[in-house]
Amino acid sequence: MIFIDLDNTLYNQEQYLKPVFRKIAKVVQRESGVNQRVVYEYLMRTARTKTMHYPVFDSLVEGLKLDVDPKGLVKLYRELSTEYFRSKGVTLYKGALDLLKREDVVVYTEGRREFQEVKIRSIEEKYNIKLNYIVVEDKLNEENVKIFKEYSVTVYIGDDVFRDFFVPNRLKILTVRTLTGLYRGIPNTAVGESYRPKITVRNLNCLSI
Repeated sequence: MIFIDLDNTLYNQEQYLKPVFRKIAKVVQRESGVNQRVVYEYLMRTARTKTMHYPVFDSLVEGLKLDVDPKGLVKLYRELSTEYFRSKGVTLYKGALDLLKREDVVVYTEGRREFQEVKIRSIEEKYNIKLNYIVVEDKLNEENVKIFKEYSVTVYIGDDVFRDFFVPNRLKILTVRTLTGLYRGIPNTAVGESYRPKITVRNLNCLSI
């Protein structure tokens, strides 16, 4: 069985982050007076260098010394992102659809279930396909070992060196990183050996599986 990550591996997360962050920046400017361009660039820079698992909005409030509730920004982010996916959908990378049509491929994604499933449904509706998928709260959780064993996973394809490859590496599963999406500028050397993929490719079109 092949497990493949969703965000940035199958599509570029920037396609929705950019418009969503712009709208959030306008709200912040209206509420705090800080220039929206400064806010937008701070959000994008933080997301690209720290990943979206980092408390991006807490960092924004602290870094720019804003008198804004970061929890309110998180709520707005989720609302705007969900609205984007329901109205415009997800645009997959070239080569992604062929992979998703295989019976031995499962989308293995991390995050809030309801949010990830909005993206899954968007792909299914836009491309007229039924996906096999698993949503976990934390890819680094030891409990996830059971999932990999249950599905007899032989290959894991992802993009995030901070979270995607640690568990499958421990299980001696072949790990493949695509240099695509939001985290493409983060080198494998940013993490320890146990977190690094065994193979790194430019994009999904470089795969032969």
